[in-house]
Amino acid sequence: RALGLLGDTAAVESLIDLLGISPFLGRGFTAEEEEPGSPRPVILSYVYWRSRFGGDPDVLERTIRVEGVESPIIGVLPPNVRIQDSDLSFLVPVRLDPDQGVGSWNFEGIARLAPGFSPSQASAELSALTPLACELYPGIALDELERRGFGTIATPLKAEVVGDTGKVLWVVFGTVALVLLLACTNVANLFLLKTDGLARDVALRRDLGASRERLFRQNLTESLILGVAGGLGGVALAWGGLRLLLRIAPPSLPRLVEVGLDAPTLLFSLGVTLAVGVVFGFLPELRRGGAPLVDSLNDGGRAGSTSRVRNRVRNLLAVVQVALALVLLAGSGLMIRTFLALREVPPGYERPAEVLTFRISIPGT
Repeated sequence: RALGLLGDTAAVESLIDLLGISPFLGRGFTAEEEEPGSPRPVILSYVYWRSRFGGDPDVLERTIRVEGVESPIIGVLPPNVRIQDSDLSFLVPVRLDPDQGVGSWNFEGIARLAPGFSPSQASAELSALTPLACELYPGIALDELERRGFGTIATPLKAEVVGDTGKVLWVVFGTVALVLLLACTNVANLFLLKTDGLARDVALRRDLGASRERLFRQNLTESLILGVAGGLGGVALAWGGLRLLLRIAPPSLPRLVEVGLDAPTLLFSLGVTLAVGVVFGFLPELRRGGAPLVDSLNDGGRAGSTSRVRNRVRNLLAVVQVALALVLLAGSGLMIRTFLALREVPPGYERPAEVLTFRISIPGT
């Protein structure tokens, strides 16, 4: 059941209605089906419906045995539906019977906050309902709950599912940005060398009648081709790297099955590639400017007055490359040292490889 906080009132609605999910087949739970004593229905997941029942369209006329009880199938969830980070097989309604108690008092619910409500306000309001719950569902006294430090905490669903992974991803994003800047600095230096080498040729073509726009389009086309080729290579490398990392990644990482190259990622890569290509397409034109033919022909020789300036620019770019590489090298070294230090932290018990933790859930039947 899902509790939606609406100011001073609370509205109870089905979980699939709260999440805005339309069943692939059948319907969702009703309020009557959540009451104790009524037949408990089941909503199958799409994967379980395909694997267990072969995608039978008449599955709504069948039953499934859950904890020793025959339960009618009333619906099938649409494909790719995940509740938090679990691969569920089916859903059943939660039934809280005051005569039977509530067991361990350890439940998770999904709620939609009303406008203007914060998670801390929701936690305070739900905690205020604890004395009332102790009266409605006997079994654990209120003073015992207070002694154990029992409380109700509302946490944003994104923080519950993703955790601190976002901070790590920002670090990775910053590292990738530094690598991109390093590569761009390298390419900028190469473009400057190319511009200096072709300065006389370009100046001669311009004085023979080639327009500045035509020369700019040629440079832009070359830089875009180079950028797109590099972008395609990067996407191919990312795809292969993801396959390798997913194969060796620990299963404890959240939402591993959703890691991949989706449309927003490809569009971002395309945008960065085009932006870099346009910038380097402008670079030669900015360097050349409108210098006369005589100055261009004399440039680089004894009469050249801008050679030292260009050398300074190239030296500056080389210094930037070295500085970025040192930052990446230092960051990588610190991460490796932290990883090695974490591996040496004692877990608090001997031979952790021989320790096994597990849970046993015994049905009421």
